[in-house]
Amino acid sequence: MIKKIFFIIFIFMSTSLLAQSITLHKKDILKASKDYILKHASFPKDKIILKLKTPLSDFEIEGEDLKIKVEGEEVITSLGRVPLKVEVFNKEKLFKIFYLTFYLDLKTKAFLTKRWIKRGESLSLNNLSLIETTASELPPNYIEDISFLKGKVTKVALPPGKILTLSHIESPPLIKKGQLIRLLFSTPYLKVETKGLALADGRKGAIIRAKNLDSGKIVYGKVKDSDTLIVNFDREEAQ
Repeated sequence: MIKKIFFIIFIFMSTSLLAQSITLHKKDILKASKDYILKHASFPKDKIILKLKTPLSDFEIEGEDLKIKVEGEEVITSLGRVPLKVEVFNKEKLFKIFYLTFYLDLKTKAFLTKRWIKRGESLSLNNLSLIETTASELPPNYIEDISFLKGKVTKVALPPGKILTLSHIESPPLIKKGQLIRLLFSTPYLKVETKGLALADGRKGAIIRAKNLDSGKIVYGKVKDSDTLIVNFDREEAQ
């Protein structure tokens, strides 16, 4: 009985000594996973921020020729959760499968109002601050390029500390209410020009009401430029 026990222990110890055990490091798995996301994400690589949401640690594996294979979406087009399947092979034989979830965010910039900004006010770094933040912290349609603000004004009044978005801005009107303007009546056979008075603000291409100062009638016209309305003969009414 004693001889049999010693024999079993000897075989176990010999097998353990012959087997080569190595550590698969967490950092290697992370690198393979992040490389996959960076390759398949449709965002600027230098702006991507990745955070692992799944617990992960080093683990021991027997073998010498280890390979890590990562699978996920072929094209990553949205921020937030990015699930991945990770397979570890030992000499082409599948050894382990596990699943990781990353959170994808982007480094970006945005504009923050310094003070109360009135409706119709022009925008610049005099009344805005440029801040560095992440996309997940911002509302949709935020603005990150100051060149986009050129020639724009506020559509509504904005309090201090407000993130600027596309819904807050617009192009200023080319024609303003009460402005003296030209009225161009045009048909394929006739063109007539007369003076008018704008009865509303109007941006390029907008249809606004105006008063024909010669006839006293109210007309409707399309804003052509800063002092001209193109008027349809059919859209004229008595005052």
